Amino acid sequence: MKKKLAAGICAALLCFGLAGCGAKITGAALTGPETLEAGKSAALEIKLTFNKEVSAEDIAAQKEKLALTWASSNEGIATVDANGTVTGIAAGEAEISVSFESYKAACKVNVIVPCTGVAAPESLALAINGENTAKLDAKPMPENASVEGITYKSSDETVATVSADGTVTAVANGEATITTTMGDCSADTKVKVTTAPTGITLDKTEGILYVGGSLTLKPTVTPAEAKDTPLVWKSSDEGVATVKDGVITAKKVGTAKMTVSTTDGKIKAEYTLTVQNAPKPTAPNKPAGGNTGGGGTTGGNTGGTTGGSTGGNTGGNTGGGTTAPPPPAEKQHYHGNGSDTGSCPVCGIGYSRVGGVGSGAGEDQGDLS
Repeated sequence: MKKKLAAGICAALLCFGLAGCGAKITGAALTGPETLEAGKSAALEIKLTFNKEVSAEDIAAQKEKLALTWASSNEGIATVDANGTVTGIAAGEAEISVSFESYKAACKVNVIVPCTGVAAPESLALAINGENTAKLDAKPMPENASVEGITYKSSDETVATVSADGTVTAVANGEATITTTMGDCSADTKVKVTTAPTGITLDKTEGILYVGGSLTLKPTVTPAEAKDTPLVWKSSDEGVATVKDGVITAKKVGTAKMTVSTTDGKIKAEYTLTVQNAPKPTAPNKPAGGNTGGGGTTGGNTGGTTGGSTGGNTGGNTGGGTTAPPPPAEKQHYHGNGSDTGSCPVCGIGYSRVGGVGSGAGEDQGDLS
């Protein structure tokens, strides 16, 4: 009798240790994080239901005895190990399931890739009467980042507007900033709106310079709204003449073309330059009745009234030489060539023969001021 009682007590204890005497699993559910970042892990939890009330200790003991099989519907999105730990791999949704005996439980995990930035152009250049639209084509960083939507905003819609698909449209000359936002990330694009030029003209189309001389060309860009268009200057022969920002400097005798154009070279204007040596002035005309003159019988050396005047004028003019040729049409700096005297027609600085007494003696002979 005592043996039977002891056996009954042991059976009761064993029954209680196995989740309570008569307790049976009637269902199972799987829970875990609905959202998981790629590269991170989380533990899933199995929730069991029984046909009667059981303690937490009984439930834990029952779980330890279960032969669990874990699986992921897409291991490229999320994986799960034998302990029920799920790890995010890439953006997307995967179903994680667990099976044991005749039961199966599952839950969905949404894996996200956090945004670290926005890839968008740093700047855009638009023209009212040219390329007046451009699409930002912004992308999240990394490209597989999980972003729910993209928004765009212009800092000044009187200069440039932006549509929902990221198309920027020029409105008027000026500058504006387009801000692209994706989740917690954003980027700014500086937009400069100008008016494209339709033509360029110069205040001169041809001219002459002496070697060492200089002049400035003045370009006019049309329309007036395009006046700030960047221009490029070029000489066809820098050995003959150079040009910088419209200032031409003559180097040696010859001809060259100066060209001013837009940066793309589509619109341009030209100036033809001829470079000459400065003329060498002759000795000044001799006065009537000069020492070498004297074609007349009476005048000669004494400069008599009739013969002296006639002979002097004839001899003097012949011996005195001819006048210098006219200067180039372009007014330019000229500081002498070392054998003449005078003053610069532009700045008024005087010059004289080398070793002479003029303010330019021995200096700046034919150089630019």
